[in-house]
Amino acid sequence: MLRTIFAWIAAGGLAIILVARCIILSPKRLFWGDEILTWYVVNAPLDRVYVAAGDTISSSPPLFFIIAWAWRHMFGMNVLSLRLLSAIVVAASLLVVFGVLRAAYGKLRKTPKFLRCLSRTTILY
Repeated sequence: MLRTIFAWIAAGGLAIILVARCIILSPKRLFWGDEILTWYVVNAPLDRVYVAAGDTISSSPPLFFIIAWAWRHMFGMNVLSLRLLSAIVVAASLLVVFGVLRAAYGKLRKTPKFLRCLSRTTILY
């Protein structure tokens, strides 16, 4: 039982570190190409978001643009806000994958190896 709690604390700690790193490093980084395209689409009215999400330039699914459009209206449109949405989604998906693997394979004795399998780009993103 104690190992289960420790494993979830470790996975949750990594998720928090991912979001904190986004908050700390976001002002120091320039826009990436996909962020510029997202910025352009999200600044449009909602009816234009549907049209722009279906173009051939961006590979993001239309649901992402709709969620990002709503996120913009709730938290404002700045660099940190745009990146924070992606960081929170990555952190949440990390916890979901950890939970699914734990349910499928039982106790993960190699929890540190699971956490280590994340590439540097995922953590940087």
